[in-house]
Amino acid sequence: MSSIDDLFKKPAIPNNKRKLEPTRDPNEIYKSAKLSSNGHAKSNGHTAEVADDDDMEAGPSAPPEDEDYGPDIPDDDEGRFFGGGVTREENEILDYMDDQESAEIAPEKIDSAWLRKLALNFEKKITKNAELRAKFENEPQKFMGSEADLDSDIKALSILSEHPELYGDFAKLGCVGSLVGLLAHENTDIAIDAVEIISELTDEDVEAEEGQWNTLVDAMVDSDLLGLLVSNFGRFNEGNESDRSGVYHALSVLENMASRTSLAEKIGQDTKF
Repeated sequence: MSSIDDLFKKPAIPNNKRKLEPTRDPNEIYKSAKLSSNGHAKSNGHTAEVADDDDMEAGPSAPPEDEDYGPDIPDDDEGRFFGGGVTREENEILDYMDDQESAEIAPEKIDSAWLRKLALNFEKKITKNAELRAKFENEPQKFMGSEADLDSDIKALSILSEHPELYGDFAKLGCVGSLVGLLAHENTDIAIDAVEIISELTDEDVEAEEGQWNTLVDAMVDSDLLGLLVSNFGRFNEGNESDRSGVYHALSVLENMASRTSLAEKIGQDTKF
């Protein structure tokens, strides 16, 4: 019967450790490297030889041109794919969408119909602002929004300087008188905007015919442009940058008017600063 000590004895484990070669004397290693008769060291194995072949090309050789690779791919007559994996129908849809986007960004035609629409909106903004100012005289926060809208519409008139052929229609629609009348607006910023637009429309750089320019200027003079310009010189504060701009544009208007001899004489007689 085995004793308790025998049961708990560790089994013999084979010693598989790698045995190191005994250390060799360096002198013996040196002596063992004997040279062969042709001056080369002896080797244990066969020497690998590399064949130099400059004419050899890397990679697989190209297939012969006359090889049969099956039937050619048929043309896409049915319109299944129209380049880039897009079907013909999908391509037509994309073209349609592109055309729609181009139409949306197309510039608006500037003509008499456009001017009538512009004039109507302009007059509405003037009327609305005047009504709100009268109704909420002591509550400016209730009419300042309409004043900002009016300011935008005044500046939008600048484009007319590029279309002097519409000057006659602009005068007939009564917009010239309304624009000049804004020089008397309670808000000097509105008055300054109006003066600036008048200066642009009458500038000598505008490519207007003499008849077109005269029609516009006559309508302005009839609306008391000269008198309103003079009155604004009195209320503009040159210490304020915005007001200085108003003075500059007002003087520009007088200079533009003076390019016509009859108006130059009128300016000299009727305007007193």
